[in-house]
Amino acid sequence: MGEKKLLYYIFAITIAIIVLIGYFATYPFIKRINDTKDNLQVKKMDLSLSVQKGIDLKKLSKTYQEYEEQINLLGKMFPKTKDVADYITQIQGAISDSGIALSSVKVATQNSQANSATSPQLTQLTKNGNFYELPIDIQFIGTYDNAMKFSQTLENLSRFTSIKKANLKTDDKNHPGQLEGSISIVIYVSP
Repeated sequence: MGEKKLLYYIFAITIAIIVLIGYFATYPFIKRINDTKDNLQVKKMDLSLSVQKGIDLKKLSKTYQEYEEQINLLGKMFPKTKDVADYITQIQGAISDSGIALSSVKVATQNSQANSATSPQLTQLTKNGNFYELPIDIQFIGTYDNAMKFSQTLENLSRFTSIKKANLKTDDKNHPGQLEGSISIVIYVSP
């Protein structure tokens, strides 16, 4: 029985040595495979971050383009100083298109000294923040429908115009069936 026992020990030691040799022989390959898997995971995360950054950049680019379009649109809405006269011509066209009879148009100013017709500041623009304002007072005679059409036309002009005040009153003594109206508007002009 001693020889049989010895053979079992030799067989067990041989199996253990084969397993250890197999382990140490394959360990570098297994480590490389695991490192490659780890590197692959890192590269996948980097790729996903790069894709996300690309998506974010596209969104930012789109947002930038949208803001740029809005800025360009607003830039078109604010007349430059040189084309204020053309804009006033557009207002006169709105008056005639709406069917009201014009009583008076007066370029007003914020300066109390500029209210006289002889003041050199009568047609000057008033600075308000980053823009200049050109206030205009318009008095007219017409029906209610004509007055509403005129105010809608003012709101839809190509430049930014603000209606500051509007008054309508009946004047059956001088203009039967008609209204006397006044509208105070402000044209905004970029410097």
